[in-house]
Amino acid sequence: MITPVAALVSDLVSSGDRALRAEAALLELVHQGKDVPAIVEGVRPLADHADARVRTRAIMVLSEALGASVLPILEAHLSDLDGGVRAAIEDAAEDIGEAGRGLLKRLVADSDMGVRFWAAVTLSEAGDADGSKVLVEGLQSSYTRFEALQGLFRLGEKSAEEPVRRIMKKWFLPAIDRVAAAGLLAKLGDMPARKLLLEEIARRKSDVRGLAIAFAGDLPLSEAVPTLEKILSDKKDPMRGAAAVALGRMKVERLTGELARILGDEAEDVDMRASAAEGLGALGTPEATQALNNALTSVKDAELRQAIEEALGQ
Repeated sequence: MITPVAALVSDLVSSGDRALRAEAALLELVHQGKDVPAIVEGVRPLADHADARVRTRAIMVLSEALGASVLPILEAHLSDLDGGVRAAIEDAAEDIGEAGRGLLKRLVADSDMGVRFWAAVTLSEAGDADGSKVLVEGLQSSYTRFEALQGLFRLGEKSAEEPVRRIMKKWFLPAIDRVAAAGLLAKLGDMPARKLLLEEIARRKSDVRGLAIAFAGDLPLSEAVPTLEKILSDKKDPMRGAAAVALGRMKVERLTGELARILGDEAEDVDMRASAAEGLGALGTPEATQALNNALTSVKDAELRQAIEEALGQ
């Protein structure tokens, strides 16, 4: 008698939607913790299937089922001739966290730009600069430029300064890329770039105002504090939540009471209250922590409660 898992494994080697549905069903069973040993036993041989698409699907399922234990399988397929399989390995290495860092460091030398670029982005998220050259390479394409700028910002990569300055001179550079480039240059100490961010924050109709505000919080951009406070006090300003988070990250402690008031005000939008909670969490002072704990005792909304718990690091 063919078991449901065996039937799904059989469908995994088919084509089109049937195979995709089988993959989704197997992943759902893994998420539910059901039939995991049987799934691993059935899918493991498919990691060596002649069809690259099957190998890719098998690696995705096995990485979800095995967690960090999938590492030997990923290493065995690191030189797979198919770029899609190597991209699946990159995804799996990212998902298993620190255990996959070594694989990512090897993948930044991959022959496929997509594989090495996303490996570099993932490394940058962990503060690892081994893929910084690939991120600089990614500045040249409009498809990868924004993520490259974000990764280089996380790293504070000095070697990217001149390439980014050249990017800023492009006539038709999208606003989102221009602000991301300004964020990196501002982090490297460029005063005109700091001024550009301030101008975007002040421009109420700017499409990239939220990104500029986020950079203000991350840098931190102390010159932006008065404008951010003004935004926070204006209930009609759609960027109030972003301002609350940025001011928290900038450690503007005098706003603890105001953020606590917003968090406790049931007349405020839930998203705004959640942003106030995030701002308090970023402040991290005893007073801010107390405000979060006080709110936790009375909040009924599940989404807001989760935001408060995350702000408290629970």
